[in-house]
Amino acid sequence: MYGLEKTPAILACADQFDVFRKPISNLRVRYIAVRDQEFDARFKWLSSVFQHIETYDFGSQETYALSTAMRDYDVLVVGGNDVQRIAKFARVNATAISGRVKFVVMDQTDPQRRARVLNAGFDDVFDLSRMLPEEALMRAASVCGRYKSVGERANIFAEKQAVIKVITGGGHLSRSELALLQALCEKISQPVSYLALSNICSSEYRSMSENHLKVLISKLRRKIVIPYNIKSVVGIGYKLLAANDRLSAQ
Repeated sequence: MYGLEKTPAILACADQFDVFRKPISNLRVRYIAVRDQEFDARFKWLSSVFQHIETYDFGSQETYALSTAMRDYDVLVVGGNDVQRIAKFARVNATAISGRVKFVVMDQTDPQRRARVLNAGFDDVFDLSRMLPEEALMRAASVCGRYKSVGERANIFAEKQAVIKVITGGGHLSRSELALLQALCEKISQPVSYLALSNICSSEYRSMSENHLKVLISKLRRKIVIPYNIKSVVGIGYKLLAANDRLSAQ
């Protein structure tokens, strides 16, 4: 299609593309397409990259295609060559498609046209006239992997914040107190050394003394709710204890 042929290198590496296909094989794709003369060619090409594709008409089904009322989706793909229209669609629906993987499928593009849709918020542009499905597969897997990594980090952060909220009863902590409590939470029931805790609160220009650390720990203890407590481990540092640990430590 479009004069592109699979090179010997592409054919030799065909089995390796399964490595890239597997991470995106179960992704649910919403494809909003312009019904022009290239519609069938674009859909056939896109089907070589993604397996689960729902197709909607660009112009008449845009709002419905972005809805998650009935079911959610993972990837949004817009197919068409009207750069201005596609860029406007991304800007108008920026809130609805925020956090989604977003691609555009076009043909006969140039750097300026591709840059315009990328600047509108899309993650990549697949040009059928210059890109084989195998290349798109690798690029799609890379983008989806990046989104997954960011999402996992966000979930971990949210979980940590939820733990801190429970331990403090939702009370306010200073930046230093929060840093200390996070460090103690990382090794709950295990001692964290004076040096490690001091380094957490030290800056490039000022080191925290052990006496200053004791003052901060004292303030932090008053902000922790039962059944949590911070116990001093003589000669070592401090450790955060939960209810069962407090009983066994007495």
